[in-house]
Amino acid sequence: MSKQTSTISAINLAQFIAEKTDRNLFLTGKAGTGKTVFLKEFKEHTKKRIAVLAPTGISAINAGAQTIHSFFRFDFSPYIPSAINISTQDDAETYGNEVLREVDMIIIDEISMVRADLLDRIDHKLRLSRSCNKRFGGVQLLMIGDLFQLPPVVTRADRDLLDKYYASNYYFFNSEALKDVGFDTVCLNKVYRQSDEEFLKILDSARLGNLNWNCINKLNSRFIPDYEAKDDSDYITMVSLKRDADRINDSKLNNIDASSQQYNATINGKFPKDAYPVPENLVLKVGTQVMFAKNNYNVGYRNGTIGKVSRLEDDYITVNVGGRDISVGRSSWENVEYVLDNENRVINEDVVGRFVQFPLKPAWAITVHKSQGLTFDNAVIDLPHTFESGQAYVAFSRCRALEGIVLKRKVNPSTFFVDKVIVSFYDQLEKNLDVVANRVSYIPFEWDETPEENNETAAVDTELAEALKSWRLEESRSKNLRAFQILTNRALNEIAIVKPKNLEQLGYISGVGLSTISKLGEDIIRIVNGGTVVTKSEVKATHPAMTQASPASLENKKSWDVTLEMYCAGKSVSEIVKERGLTQDTIYNHLMRFVDSGELDAHEFVSGEIIREVRVFKANNPECERLKEIFDGLGGKVSYSEIRFALKCL
Repeated sequence: MSKQTSTISAINLAQFIAEKTDRNLFLTGKAGTGKTVFLKEFKEHTKKRIAVLAPTGISAINAGAQTIHSFFRFDFSPYIPSAINISTQDDAETYGNEVLREVDMIIIDEISMVRADLLDRIDHKLRLSRSCNKRFGGVQLLMIGDLFQLPPVVTRADRDLLDKYYASNYYFFNSEALKDVGFDTVCLNKVYRQSDEEFLKILDSARLGNLNWNCINKLNSRFIPDYEAKDDSDYITMVSLKRDADRINDSKLNNIDASSQQYNATINGKFPKDAYPVPENLVLKVGTQVMFAKNNYNVGYRNGTIGKVSRLEDDYITVNVGGRDISVGRSSWENVEYVLDNENRVINEDVVGRFVQFPLKPAWAITVHKSQGLTFDNAVIDLPHTFESGQAYVAFSRCRALEGIVLKRKVNPSTFFVDKVIVSFYDQLEKNLDVVANRVSYIPFEWDETPEENNETAAVDTELAEALKSWRLEESRSKNLRAFQILTNRALNEIAIVKPKNLEQLGYISGVGLSTISKLGEDIIRIVNGGTVVTKSEVKATHPAMTQASPASLENKKSWDVTLEMYCAGKSVSEIVKERGLTQDTIYNHLMRFVDSGELDAHEFVSGEIIREVRVFKANNPECERLKEIFDGLGGKVSYSEIRFALKCL
């Protein structure tokens, strides 16, 4: 998929298609490219009425979603494509379900596990519920996942029934409804989980099922058949079958010479057993190797972090992670269903059940299936046989680096078998990626936001806001900048609420720094005042943004104040460097002082693309706190100063 634009551009393209068009979208990409981060951000920002769905209970809980079958009230029988009529397979009362009638978009996470007949059944239900003959009842679909990972489950009985309709191809894209209506595809390519280029190339080949013997030999260099993890190590064993994982975990726990303690979960409301994120009855001993099943970046763990239990109390458990003890309390997981707010006609998440338990589970071993979405620093891979397309790729792509892998058995090219249907599908997609990008990528996209301190959107002067947006677009094009680098949506909306009459009042707008006032303030106030020009002379002389720096006035000033005044006078960083004879890093250090104080906006010094790169890297690597770790993790392509400014924007 080398033809696709960079991940940052691809994300912007996906945001535009999903939010600003009614086209169905398939967002795909390798493991660790930021698909989960995209979903989280889209949920937070979209103005559309959405329902987020997932194929299994645990994937739904992880995504903050509802299962497909629960949302539509489907049973688990296969669906035979047919002309629209009231099907005995479907619960008739959902034809009048108001959420189905009002929803604008349905997001399906882990689309690789969704069968074609299930998607056709969704089309059937939506058309009936909405009394609309358009495919999917006119609802937009956003489908997220990587088909090279876990495939849909099809039993032999289901195959006997459905083969004549789907010709043994049960992947979502073979849905009759989806083939009829079509969809765009955006592929994310930049991997944040691994940084070793050689290992990344091996994973790319493994994903496509075309590993050569050179790659196989490199993987087999990690073959240590008699390896036994030391008690103080954090290696986890990945296996194919659940019974093997259970056997290893039970054996290891029984071998610890210590008393056990059982912690029972509290379950309220509706919370299906197949969605339990950790054991309902959690049995632990001091010394148990555990895995965290929830994110808490402030405390220092994420979903998949490995540690050792060092203390057991009734109300908290102490886990040692990398030599540091962490006190862990109980966590809560929510099971949601979507309901319609009849008064405002918006779709809300209704919490119908809660599962409260310590976010831990014994973790000497785990199945490849359960490892989906996790990241491991150290892992033993023991796959005597792979029985699903992409299974071996999923196992190896959970690991950060080749050096952290131990193989209990040697691998060969057949270990990494991939369904040829998937390879053919992605080959065809690659030919179409540039067509999608060329059609819409020229349209600038930025999330619409409202000021945090004033959520009363009715107070926004929409006519003024549109005038400011038109002006901002012209400025961004003339200066070859992104729109938010001229003026953020948050600041723009606040201006349209407050309507500052002069530059001094403009200075109190959140996100409007001194540089913005100096360079663009007169234009902004002119638009607010309906065309009346307001000059700098109308602002109090004490306003720092309007004070021109003269040589005499600089003598007794701090060096960073001099830099600020030169910057606010309209000089670029490179011009300041040249005039002052200081390094660029020094100038950026000066300006960072005023970002910290709130006088300057960090967005002025770093692009949205770099902010996005840093955000995704941090989401995948929360333990990386030092600038050098982030610098190295991004391949040295982003400067330390840019990283510092980007962190201020998160």
